[in-house]
Amino acid sequence: MPTPPDTRADPVTETLHGDEYTDPYRWLEADADDPEVADWTDRQNEYADAVVDDDLRAAFEPAFEGVADLPDYGAVTPRGGRYVSLNRDSDADRARLLVRETPGGEPRTLAAPDEFEGEASVDWFAVHPSGDRVAYGVARGGDEQYDLRVVGTDAGDLLADCGTVGRTGARMFAWADDGFYYVATGDPSDGAQMDKEFRYRADGDERVLATHDDQHVWPALDYHEPTGTLVVSFGEMSGGTRVTAWRGEDGAGETGDGDEEFETLFDGGDAEVSVELTDDRVFLRTDAGAPRGRVLGADAAGFLAGETDPETVVPEGEGVVREVTTTATHLVVHSHREAASRLAAHAFDGTHAFDVDLPGLSTVHGVEGDPDADDCFYVVESFDRPASVVHADLGTGRDGDDAPDADRAGGARAADGPPDPARTRTLREPDLDLDLDLAVERRTVVSADGTEVPLFVAHRADRDPSDAPTALYAYGGFRVNLTPTFSRFRLPFLAAGGVYAQACARGGSEFGEPWHEAGMRAEKRRTFEDVEAAADHLVEAGVTTHDRLGVMGGSNGGLTVGAVLTRDPTRWGAAVCAVPLLDMLRFHRFLLGESWTPEYGHPEVEAEYEWLREYSPYQHVEDREYPPTLFTTAVGDSRVHPSHARKTVARLQNEARGGPFCLRTETDTGHGLGKSVEMELDEQLDRWTFLAGFLGVSPADVPDGG
Repeated sequence: MPTPPDTRADPVTETLHGDEYTDPYRWLEADADDPEVADWTDRQNEYADAVVDDDLRAAFEPAFEGVADLPDYGAVTPRGGRYVSLNRDSDADRARLLVRETPGGEPRTLAAPDEFEGEASVDWFAVHPSGDRVAYGVARGGDEQYDLRVVGTDAGDLLADCGTVGRTGARMFAWADDGFYYVATGDPSDGAQMDKEFRYRADGDERVLATHDDQHVWPALDYHEPTGTLVVSFGEMSGGTRVTAWRGEDGAGETGDGDEEFETLFDGGDAEVSVELTDDRVFLRTDAGAPRGRVLGADAAGFLAGETDPETVVPEGEGVVREVTTTATHLVVHSHREAASRLAAHAFDGTHAFDVDLPGLSTVHGVEGDPDADDCFYVVESFDRPASVVHADLGTGRDGDDAPDADRAGGARAADGPPDPARTRTLREPDLDLDLDLAVERRTVVSADGTEVPLFVAHRADRDPSDAPTALYAYGGFRVNLTPTFSRFRLPFLAAGGVYAQACARGGSEFGEPWHEAGMRAEKRRTFEDVEAAADHLVEAGVTTHDRLGVMGGSNGGLTVGAVLTRDPTRWGAAVCAVPLLDMLRFHRFLLGESWTPEYGHPEVEAEYEWLREYSPYQHVEDREYPPTLFTTAVGDSRVHPSHARKTVARLQNEARGGPFCLRTETDTGHGLGKSVEMELDEQLDRWTFLAGFLGVSPADVPDGG
């Protein structure tokens, strides 16, 4: 192995709650444009290049290039007889914003990344209820600092350009009668990106309605046209939502400060709440009083006036409620049961009508109903099925002259009776030309405290895995659920005889809010214990051995990787730790870190500091053997500061044994959004080559052409 680059030590010693810490690499917290940091980063990238096995990379490359061309089909939003989506074609580098006149019709481009300077990406959109205009956000370099623009859907003409408005997105935008509301955030370069302004724009005039500087909450906006009410849901990153109505002088330019002009309509306390509005009804998806979630309903006008309390319409069941949307006559509920999706249609009073057929062990997302028809659209995927766009016609008993046109209804009706409920058809599905059949199973492992934890395992169907190179992926935080999803760049590893395993560690909400709470704050170690239990199961079951078992994760999942590595490095043969949090005694000082303290605890609170110091990976690097580990970060990451990865790599290279320990720093990208296909191809090829090579995969194991 080549020798890692030198890293200057410049120790900084400080005392925290009576404990003394020496940080030899504090200088690596500087910005990427610091000359010394930039030079060190370049040398680390060169070292990573030298470590990655060129022969194995060359063997994998044809397969990676083949799957990179698979198109990405995004969720469809139907409004006013138009159908809008973000799609990346197989010959394109990034997604375009498209509109269709029918669900399966030919698309017209409303916005494309190549219209803008730099490494631009269109990442989100919001369609006007009439369907005649669309707002969208475009960012550069993956920094999630969005320019907000509005275009007409007929001619694609630019109707409004608000300039750069920060981290706003589709849930922080709402159409009004003659304008729109949105939330702008501060500049991350001056530490103000958590500050928020509520703005209203109409006829080219823009006014600030209110400001809000609580760093622990993010707002979601909804607008109810019949009553003219702006609904603002203040939600914490780790859970807890308060639904309010804006009662200020709408559009008058008066600025509120804080909470006084937001009247509380529903306080979820520590529970999550999301809002779905129709002209007549309001529905709240919440886990308040129901750990797995339920749906509340109320008369919209009465609720928004603060006069009517919502009542349960869909009670808590076996599945965990994830999304709620409405069509003209149906309430559609998406839930997870045993970490896989279910989709059901209900009457507005909550009466169950029917289930929508889904493939087994699959995941649904982007569920969108058409308020003017009984149509619902969603994206479905699984470990062996790329994300595909599906149209479900929820109408029953419609035929002849009463049926919608064939394209919208999904084809001809049976002449001898009403159609089957929820007739579905796939609108867009990538053509996966890969000679690879996968076997997928859902197992259960027992964690340290006796809790049963789901573990998905996928491998080639023609091979019974035994001592196989195995990649275990985990996240475990912020209510993020690991369900069966497709990853094109996982396929070449599987084709080469690898096994992919996915642990539903606590900290997510695969089994509702109790599952989340069982892996956060003082209980965070349970996340790591669940991953360790999954690793031990895979070895004890003979699937793999410890030296052929790798662990992967990113962001909060990168924290999980760092923690299990430093808790017991002997479990692992290799690791990939992407855009990670690793210095948990200083995470709150950078970028969005302060907003995550409800999830992890606050280092400046002594009792919470005790939780964090128990596992903070950076402080637990010791003079012992660690497996080969590739860390990745990005210059434009506006969420997790690159210093986490930098400092930990420096400490491992200089204070630990084993390895190699590599750092790959990407430019022109951020925490994950906005990457071009070429960027993602190079990044994923490096990650999988590194992992596979150190788990014992050789070029001879890779089938010809991948």
